[in-house]
Amino acid sequence: MARPTARAPGCSLRGPRRAAEQSDRRHRTRAGGATGCWLASSDGGVFSFGSNAPFLGSAGALTLNEPVVAIAAAPTGDGYYLVASDGGVFAYGPGATFQGSMGGQHLNQPIVGNRRGSDDRRILG
Repeated sequence: MARPTARAPGCSLRGPRRAAEQSDRRHRTRAGGATGCWLASSDGGVFSFGSNAPFLGSAGALTLNEPVVAIAAAPTGDGYYLVASDGGVFAYGPGATFQGSMGGQHLNQPIVGNRRGSDDRRILG
């Protein structure tokens, strides 16, 4: 099984984690508070852990063109973004406003992750 691509401080996944282990690739982000995080699988499923990480939705029931490669908390902490390798962006929660996506557009290289810029906008690459 592949190891998570990022570690989130304050987010431990010890104990039962069968649902999260059904996917080969997992991605984590820290929630808005000191406790809690979200875990996303490559099929778009989202799993929430801790009191500050409520489940706000997932792309698990959707047929994705390409796998999810990253999850990132909204700047306010009350939402999250899923990012797929084809540039698709999925926003969940009141703090995660959808501002567009490159899904369906030709990309020279696949998206491999995301990072928050200094102005709180997402930088994909």
